[in-house]
Amino acid sequence: MKSKNLKRILVTRPLEGQSILCQALSDVGISPISLPLIKIVPTPIEKPEGSPVLVENIRKLNKYDTLIFISPTAARIGFKWVKKYWSIIPSGSKNLAIGPSTARTVESLFGYIVEKSSVGMTSEDLLDIPYLSDVGGKNIGIFRGLAGRHFLRDELVNRGGIVDYLEVYKRQKRKISTEELVPIFSKKVDGIICLSGEVAELLSSFPLNFAMREVPLYVPSVRLVRFAVGLGFTKVVNTNGAEIKNILASVSNL
Repeated sequence: MKSKNLKRILVTRPLEGQSILCQALSDVGISPISLPLIKIVPTPIEKPEGSPVLVENIRKLNKYDTLIFISPTAARIGFKWVKKYWSIIPSGSKNLAIGPSTARTVESLFGYIVEKSSVGMTSEDLLDIPYLSDVGGKNIGIFRGLAGRHFLRDELVNRGGIVDYLEVYKRQKRKISTEELVPIFSKKVDGIICLSGEVAELLSSFPLNFAMREVPLYVPSVRLVRFAVGLGFTKVVNTNGAEIKNILASVSNL
């Protein structure tokens, strides 16, 4: 029988990552509330005419000295594009990833060793690795989703790199009604897991944002702490990464 004091955590990450995180929360005695706020929409791989630049860049994958994977999603969908229009990552490219989860996904799919930051899980951390200190004249491809921050690309360009985006998916915001939110917040919510600025903005725009702003918001970086505070959230906790172990370590202190 579940305890009456069971903590309830709202999980907002895309559906693709919901089940593993929700199960991990359940395993430590926390009740997860699934509310995916972003839908991942892969760039249609069978319709090359709709993404001519992406197809061209994948078909010339061997021109890149460096390939960077932004997320596990970018790695998984990027793998399908590479298999369709190239075959494998060229052996001469340097492969980098943001965060250990992304690195593990790339290594599992492509079979290559991937370099990542040893101290953090953000674009800023990746830029601190020695290899990226001087990328003058290097061709760099970044597997990522459509839109999002341009910080990584802009900094690499400032360091002399020639950068292309390989945008293999887009993030689509879900429309949430008051009727969907009321049953959730009719009971106490002890925390909200929010892994992007986009989700924080969505939360702050909801009809019940006055209730949400008082609930602890768990975000993966100092940058997102500042961003969420700027949106009016009063209790923001830095989990120091989007890895499940980091999230669990933070929410377990409830």
